Parts: sequence; structure tokens; C-alpha cells
Amino acid sequence: MSDFCEQKLSDEKLAGVCGHPSRCNCYKVQLPGRTIVSFSGGKDSTAMLLRMVELDYEIDEIVFFDTGWEFPAMYEHIEQVEKYIGRKITRLHPKHSFDELLVRYGWPKPFARWCTCRKADALKKKQWRGNHYVGIAIDERHRIGKNKNGYIHPLVEWGWTEADCLDYCRSKGFAWGGLYNHFTRVSCFCCPLQSVYGAESLYRNYPQLWKRLKEMDQKSKHDWMANYVNVDALENMFENQLSLWGKAIESC
Repeated sequence: MSDFCEQKLSDEKLAGVCGHPSRCNCYKVQLPGRTIVSFSGGKDSTAMLLRMVELDYEIDEIVFFDTGWEFPAMYEHIEQVEKYIGRKITRLHPKHSFDELLVRYGWPKPFARWCTCRKADALKKKQWRGNHYVGIAIDERHRIGKNKNGYIHPLVEWGWTEADCLDYCRSKGFAWGGLYNHFTRVSCFCCPLQSVYGAESLYRNYPQLWKRLKEMDQKSKHDWMANYVNVDALENMFENQLSLWGKAIESC
């Protein structure tokens, strides 16, 4: 057992025993058929997949929906996971590229997430019947919908938090190229639903991706972020902050 397992997780968590009442919403009726693992590549789905493999869960297929907007380090991470578990991960793609859809619809909005809809459509086209394993940590169990039999949430059943998942993955040698040193979420690099903190991290640490974001923003019908802040305005704000910080350091 790894040092992380000994130090961070209780025996109950490692055994996969839910730490809350059996009537809670994480328990769903399992269905006959194939077993599919939904893999986003982030810390939660990675931890779920690695632990399922360790516990010898039956897994028929592992699927990853490729938006084309992932961090380059995410693609490297997926290849690393494949080598670690000795299995291929199926890549799903939207019918139309997200770059095309950006021109057609503009950036996704909080109540118009066409990106999420395309992912759901791609998964439905797999046309499986069975159980779908989803990596939602126990501290985000409010995201679990009601009456979705066949959708299983092992992390909730095991009592694993987001912090547990990240520590567990790191104990196995996964680092995402340092992405989690700069972001709390590592989905699409250009996600317009991210925080201003995430945008600033992108600006300061990934200049090539920020340049690409600016080019993409010119193709959208509306501004980038949910509060309708465009990329140029954010860049000016970040540059001014840097200038102010520089003056403050010089005056010390």
C-alpha cells in the first residue's frame, strides 16, 4: 500500500465503504449490460479509474470525450494513464468541431452549455446498456442527479474528497505537467465558465494558449466570460496589476 493510502485515507475509504447512510443519493440501481467508465482526465475521474483497476472492477470500456480544446498536458496525461493501466482509452469526438460551433453559437454560457450537450450526445451514440461510472467526489455529490439508475459514483461510495483524489493520483506519479499547480479545474483551457483567477493563471503561465484564446475570442458572437468580460479587457487588467505590483516592489 502506498504512503498516501496509509496516511491520507482511512481503511474504510480504501475498502470502498460509503461513510454515510445507505439511503443517500450515491446509491443507484445497477443494470445488466456493459460497464463504461467516463474519463475526463481530471483528478477525480483519474483517481476513480486507477482505484477501480486496483480493485479489479469489471470494465468493458473507458471513454474520453475530446473537445479539441484540452490542455496539451492533458493529452500527455491520458497517454500516461493508458500506459499505467495497460489499456486503451476510447476517444469520442463531436460531429462538428468545437471551433466550428464557436463561430456558430459563440462561447458557451452558464444556461446555454452547448459544449456539455455535445458531450452527452456523443456518449449516447455509444448506444450501450449497462452501468456508467462517473468520477464525482463526495464533496461535490450535490451534482448527482436523481433517479439515474445505471449511473454509479464510486468516489462518493468510497467517501473520497477532491483533495483525496489529487493526493492519490500524485502518489501514483501523475502530475498533469503541473496544471494543478495553477488551476483548480483542468477541463478546456478556454472554458468561459472558469474564474478570473483561472484566466489570470492561463495568461501568466501559458502565453501560447492565451494567444490562441484571443484569436478564438474574435470568432465568437459575444464576449468570453459569463459576466461578459472580453479577453482584451482581462489582459489589460492583468497587465495593469503586474505594473502596479512591479512599482510596489521597486518602492520597497
